[in-house]
Amino acid sequence: MTMLPEIRILYITERMAAGGTEKQLAALIRGLEASRKVKTHLCALRPSESLWSSLSIPKIELGNKRLLSPRAAAQARRLARFCREHRINLVQTFFQDPSVFGAALKAMLPVKLIVSFRDLGFWRNRAENLKMRLVYPWADGFIANSLSVKTHFAAVDKIRPDRIEVLRNGFERRPALPDGLPPAWPGKGRSVVGIVGNCNRAVKRMGDFIEVAARVKQLRKDAAFIVIGDGSQKQRLQQRSEELGIAGDVHFTGRLEDPFPYIRQFAVGLSTSASEGFSNAVIEYMACGLPVVVTDVDGNREMVAEGVNGFRVPVGDHGAMAQRVAALLDNPELMRRMGAENIKTVDERYSMQRMICAHEDYYVKVLTCNG
Repeated sequence: MTMLPEIRILYITERMAAGGTEKQLAALIRGLEASRKVKTHLCALRPSESLWSSLSIPKIELGNKRLLSPRAAAQARRLARFCREHRINLVQTFFQDPSVFGAALKAMLPVKLIVSFRDLGFWRNRAENLKMRLVYPWADGFIANSLSVKTHFAAVDKIRPDRIEVLRNGFERRPALPDGLPPAWPGKGRSVVGIVGNCNRAVKRMGDFIEVAARVKQLRKDAAFIVIGDGSQKQRLQQRSEELGIAGDVHFTGRLEDPFPYIRQFAVGLSTSASEGFSNAVIEYMACGLPVVVTDVDGNREMVAEGVNGFRVPVGDHGAMAQRVAALLDNPELMRRMGAENIKTVDERYSMQRMICAHEDYYVKVLTCNG
């Protein structure tokens, strides 16, 4: 009988903030710890937030501010000591600088290295490309969270497709709130259209949501709008709402640790992004049984079948998106049918248990492969 290897993994990320990748990593860690098949450890290069303190596992925070600094070599040695102390045999990295640290560990220790891809490379520039191409020869495997992401990196970075494993994100459906409404809910009795997004990244095109909202408002006077997210663009979004005369109809929640109480009250969930490898926001809408209207980009095509569980429109086409939203609000039966399809899809393709089991299996594969 073949003995399965002991799996002692170190995850390295930039910081444990409240972003989609970090929330997925935290959920994966909790799931693996509960299954007791994998011993997890965590490294954050930069100071982290509440998500960091919520994880009761061995952790190390390096306090790194930039990769090319006099402290980088000392930080790598400190991380190597942590790995020896905890007998780490597998390292998985998220984002560019953590991947460089992962390659440094691979050069110093008998560990195997997995590099994660979770977007379509909106961060790419000459410096970031150089970092990753220095890392790739050290990697024993790669994980992509969607087929679109795998296809992109295989083509652009000339990585053999068979070396990239697709392990999709996992989600759990939440029960409805006992009272049905979150605190200070502004949309009671109205048709609410919402978006969850990062208000720092231009690629998310959060301004398009405000433009769409103004057009939907012309078609549906009872519509209200919610923006869940924070960042440098938020003030500009609020100003644009005022310019369009819809400021009283658009509610900005800021960043929420748990957005689900609000999402469950949406009638329709939107994504306006110019690039998506795998949209956590869209899956969150789907997990709440919402129909979705999204931009017609690679990752969204993988999740949203036109007319089946939602609609796809060209990036930046405010009029087309508004028309699709209004058509849904005018057809409650279509909304119900699409919402039911999305719940089924999440249960069958994107369950948390499926994600955890897939990672366990892949870790065994990497550790037992001699190639």
